[in-house]
Amino acid sequence: MKKILISKTTGLKGSIKIQGGKNAVLPILAASILTEDKIRINNCPDIEDVRQTIKLLKMLGCKVFFMNGMVEVYPKKVEDTRISSEYTKNTRSSILFLGAMLGRLKRIVITKPGGCKIGERPYDLHIKGISKLGVEIFEKYGDIIAYTDELKGGKINLSFPSVGATENIMLAAVCANGKTVIRNPAREPEISELAAFLNSMGAKIRGAGSEIITIEGVERLHGTEYTVCGDRIVAATYISAVAVCSGKIKLLGVNPSYMEEVIKNFRQMGMSIKQLSGEKGLVCKSKGNIKNISYMETSPYPMLPTDVQPVMVAVMAYGNGVSRVKEKIFENRFAYADELKKLGADINIKGKDTLIIYGREKLKGCQVKAMDLRGGAALVIAGLKAEGETVILDDGYIDRGYENIVRDLKGLGADIREEEISEDGERNEK
Repeated sequence: MKKILISKTTGLKGSIKIQGGKNAVLPILAASILTEDKIRINNCPDIEDVRQTIKLLKMLGCKVFFMNGMVEVYPKKVEDTRISSEYTKNTRSSILFLGAMLGRLKRIVITKPGGCKIGERPYDLHIKGISKLGVEIFEKYGDIIAYTDELKGGKINLSFPSVGATENIMLAAVCANGKTVIRNPAREPEISELAAFLNSMGAKIRGAGSEIITIEGVERLHGTEYTVCGDRIVAATYISAVAVCSGKIKLLGVNPSYMEEVIKNFRQMGMSIKQLSGEKGLVCKSKGNIKNISYMETSPYPMLPTDVQPVMVAVMAYGNGVSRVKEKIFENRFAYADELKKLGADINIKGKDTLIIYGREKLKGCQVKAMDLRGGAALVIAGLKAEGETVILDDGYIDRGYENIVRDLKGLGADIREEEISEDGERNEK
């Protein structure tokens, strides 16, 4: 268990190199087993979900080396076709090994994954899509069992543009015999990154990021080196920080074109956000005066991402006016709202999918608890402007997506620190 302790901060300044994208690197790591050759991934974030995925790769027989943002995977010996709950219980991205293992060994038994409890995560779209590739696939006693003698290209129409289902189908289809066409796929930047990575291995994927993805199967893939783009959700978190604290910061290594809807919403709140000239990055300025947005909703890309919703709600808790936020992706994403209310935020939960936020000038620090990854980040944002001290109890959730949120914010001038709490109750301040 960790404690994050925050005191009110005004006037952030400085620059941050944004870590590599969590939601981009996890499918890329799964894809590394589709070849027997060495894979090198640069700008890989040192986060808990990556470490858990590396453990899974090693269990399958890969040699993996991870140092200073660089991962090398040697996947020549991949033999085990059973992935138990020991390796899936802590990260939902482990489901991506379903498609990757079918592409490599034509069979897999995998326990359905865990992860943050932000809503049901049915895998019917994964199963329906992959079954179109000549795969026998079914669920039994909490496991997904899939096998085939030959992967065959197929035509797949997704009823919802699921990111995970799109990635799983891509991973299975790249080495299938024939052409696969995915209609209504997810269009998130992470889909385009996975396609770019696979194409650098010799895959033939066209249309990633559009309404139709076409994949021509190839006999084999080869090794490659690839650099992951900066994490757009982490970037949005630090924009939220300067929104509440005021100041001016630079975010380096993030692609502004991946964040157009996020940037638009922050500008509506009164922020100045400009693209850095000559390089990927943003300059973000705020006077700390937040104008609430009357209505905001999350939707699949290119609209507002669900992962940004909690930190933006934390900003609007300090806003001038009333906001209504509708969550259209996950039905249990508001667990953090009750924790914000402990700080004095005026938030009403309507049903399972809507928040009404009445902005307040001041919140008051107290002890709260991170209930999931992005909700934990929202509490950090709220704590930066709260009067007095905010103490966030975090059982590893925030580390799943942020390399070191305390280090990064402290580097911008935030009054923030953390303590590790051992089982015997001893504290170790960092």
